[in-house]
Amino acid sequence: DTIHGYYITFISKDWTLEAVLVDFVPFRGSYDGSRIFNTFHSTLTKFELWDRKMAITLDNASNNDAFIQCVINADPSFTKEHHIRCFGHILNLASQDALKMVQEELNTIREYVKSIRFSNIKQERLKALYLDNVSGEKYVKPILDCPTRWNSTSAMIERAIKLKPALDPLMYELWMEQQRSIRSGSN
Repeated sequence: DTIHGYYITFISKDWTLEAVLVDFVPFRGSYDGSRIFNTFHSTLTKFELWDRKMAITLDNASNNDAFIQCVINADPSFTKEHHIRCFGHILNLASQDALKMVQEELNTIREYVKSIRFSNIKQERLKALYLDNVSGEKYVKPILDCPTRWNSTSAMIERAIKLKPALDPLMYELWMEQQRSIRSGSN
């Protein structure tokens, strides 16, 4: 189950850009274009907005293309040019694609952050190293990114850079521990 949120944007009589939440609608079952259209149409009709729409902004999912075709079928004055692709979504897709060039480095940071976040001992050691190596700055915990949360990879990288004076020695300590463990296991 999902929830559709519908909001409208418009320019008021005094030329102010306004955004108003119209409704939240529960959505159950298959997520195809015609079912999305039925929910959308009934919501806009309920609020007497169906004949006032000028454009619809959506992401690039194929079911949204089918939805737009349903809108066009129901309202011939509405054309594909009235479908505005979500710029934020396009920018996120482009960013995710660009991040593939540094995937190995990101995975290394991600694994270090996971290792620290899931261990109180490592968190305390990181904090101690940070407070020893950085003066006048408040300690902050590392951030783990989430693929569905925009900007979370950027936040993870920025936080890792801030924590670098403590992360470097901690990662070296952990690597040395791992090497000792490997050597003692092979004896």
